[in-house]
Amino acid sequence: MSRSSVILRSERKRPAAVLGFRGWLPPAGFTLAVALLISACATPVPTAPTTPGSARTSTPAAFPSPTRRLAGAGSQVSSAPTLKPQTTAAPAPSPTVPAPPDGRCPEPGRAAPALAPAEDMRGLADETISFLNARGSAAGLRSALDEIEGYPEGRLWTQVLVRELTGGGPPEVIVAAELPVYPPSGGVLIFACHSGTYRLIHRDQLPTWGGLFLLNVVDMTANGLPEVVYSAVTSSGSGGLGTTIVILEWNGAGLSSLLDEGWIEMLNVNDDWVVDTDGSGTLELVLVGGACACRPGEGPQRVRTEYWAWNGLHFALARWEYTAPEYRFQAVQDGDDATLFSEFDAALAYYQQAIYDVDLKGWSPGEEGAGTSGTPTAVPEPSEWSRLEAYARYRIMLLHAARGYQEAAKTVYDTLQARFPSSRSGHPYAQLATVFWEEFSGSQDQAAACNRASAYAEEHPAEILVPLGSDFYGVLNRDYAPEDVCPLR
Repeated sequence: MSRSSVILRSERKRPAAVLGFRGWLPPAGFTLAVALLISACATPVPTAPTTPGSARTSTPAAFPSPTRRLAGAGSQVSSAPTLKPQTTAAPAPSPTVPAPPDGRCPEPGRAAPALAPAEDMRGLADETISFLNARGSAAGLRSALDEIEGYPEGRLWTQVLVRELTGGGPPEVIVAAELPVYPPSGGVLIFACHSGTYRLIHRDQLPTWGGLFLLNVVDMTANGLPEVVYSAVTSSGSGGLGTTIVILEWNGAGLSSLLDEGWIEMLNVNDDWVVDTDGSGTLELVLVGGACACRPGEGPQRVRTEYWAWNGLHFALARWEYTAPEYRFQAVQDGDDATLFSEFDAALAYYQQAIYDVDLKGWSPGEEGAGTSGTPTAVPEPSEWSRLEAYARYRIMLLHAARGYQEAAKTVYDTLQARFPSSRSGHPYAQLATVFWEEFSGSQDQAAACNRASAYAEEHPAEILVPLGSDFYGVLNRDYAPEDVCPLR
């Protein structure tokens, strides 16, 4: 018996409650800015060689991560990417450093000047450089920053770390800061020694709403160079707080993002940590959050745990999992996810739960009314259970086919045909099963059978795809593409 491989769906419409902010509005006057990660130019330097220096918590080695662009690799300017089209001009570049940081620092021990308030991260970088070059080190820097007076909205909030980031020489100085200005703003600055002075080698500026933190500075990829991991609350709205997470590493010329899209977004992050979850020797970024105080029509949400793993090129979303299903369609989705991760026993259990568990709630589109917590009141559609049962039985048939259990797959197929004639809700999934089975029973080719099933789903979206997606379960829930309903390859 051979196990099939599973193609990860593109998640062409990723759940907004997890990775975006669809369905809720930020404060007036800040519509674009709250979602904008402003790419501020850091000091460009010539390229130089890099010195090396629950039961479902591991990342299967064969599991293919989503394929997306690699942001920032090899860039001559170290900056974080833009989340949306930029409406605020980026600050002009700092003076060019004639060579990569050479590790020659200023003489220590001189008196540092009092620092003046800055309107943006560029100004704060200039103030910090004046301190570092006068003092010759980062000693006392945080106190000096925290004691700056003259801001109209309170005091500057900072973190200061001294860590070696570039593979040799004196450690760099990392400053995370939230400026007490409006609109809220903050970012990360990184300074290195060069030619007897401190120079800026990285600057980010982005909207912040009361939460910018350096999460960790640690070698996550086991290449001898530590990554800088930080998060910032970059938006605030009726659904909660949107957090942006960035992972940076020295590339020989500057610090660039190691995330496949340059950043991660998650709503209402309530926990995060960097840990080796699978014993691979590299570290994963684990994020927990995603649930929102949703309005009626946006659909029920659950807390989601995401595992971002190193794949040799960048950190990509390797897997995810949710808290236990409360609604029947959530058990179906969990079964689909477990199938993607080749966890066929878990997938079977979820599909059986969707079929038989009388305690799971139903759902219908257009639900109105909500409790004080914002959780929509369930008014199930009578045909939903039947429709989800048919789809779950179809997916169980796929599981058996993937594992080489042809007789079991045939038994499930026959039961599906008997239980869902043309007169019963769910019949379209019996038809979908027929398309798959007619090809598979003859050729034993899972890929060919799934290609035919996917083509059928594409030809009949209203019967196959729409009843599983956000049009029925709310705009903050997932949509299904044709390849999602038959992912065996």
